[in-house]
Amino acid sequence: MRLLRLSTVVANTALTRGLARLARRGPLDDQPFVRAITKLVARSDYPAFAKWQAEADPLARRVLGDGAVSVAQFTRPTKDGETMRHDVVVAYRDRATFDAWMANEEKDEWLKRGEALNERVGLRAATIDDFTAPATPAAAAMPPFHKNFATILGAIFPTVMVVSKVVVPTLFHFAPALHHVPPVAFTFGTCALTTAAMLKLSVPVSKKVLGRYLKPGGDTPAATLAVLAAFASLVAGACVATGDVDARAVAAALAKALASKSS
Repeated sequence: MRLLRLSTVVANTALTRGLARLARRGPLDDQPFVRAITKLVARSDYPAFAKWQAEADPLARRVLGDGAVSVAQFTRPTKDGETMRHDVVVAYRDRATFDAWMANEEKDEWLKRGEALNERVGLRAATIDDFTAPATPAAAAMPPFHKNFATILGAIFPTVMVVSKVVVPTLFHFAPALHHVPPVAFTFGTCALTTAAMLKLSVPVSKKVLGRYLKPGGDTPAATLAVLAAFASLVAGACVATGDVDARAVAAALAKALASKSS
């Protein structure tokens, strides 16, 4: 692991120095065009991803010709140990070469085959002069809507249930004076309490529970059905725990239905 990190640092340093040397040559009419891409890959998908990524170099030579592009790739595990960060820096001969690559249909088909194997989290494209200049911080990539929705729903539902069914009644029981607090002020207080609980506890727990689903390519049909089943179980359990549903009556009705069906 230390050797991998050391080699990555050395490679990145050499790449940065090489780009800087190109930039010091001064402005060119057809200066190289550089594109840097950062991808996250599930560790279990990495062998298939590496095989797919290896197809890029021969494809580029076939489409653009020899010497049209130079590629540097760096891979290292992320902090959670379950995903790999893959950085690719591609230097095209000039902007026209880059435009030809982007317009190529064979390249588009190759990209589609690898969509399920990785998630792009960073992209920067510029001339060599612009690329080596200080860059303004880029905004963090937003997760897909359905994954963000599942994470927030998995955090907000249990938090709101606990606050409304446990915390608020307990506060009224031990502090009757709260009945005289203006409703708007009390609502603001409960919202503040719910938000703090979500940020500190519920959202991290939700992300951990949905960890496999939230990974790149983790939202398979089977995984989506499992998440929906988990939410259904959560709602059913809350209904029973709060007494909104009579569990014994439901069990008796199910047993009666099964008995009548079998007879």
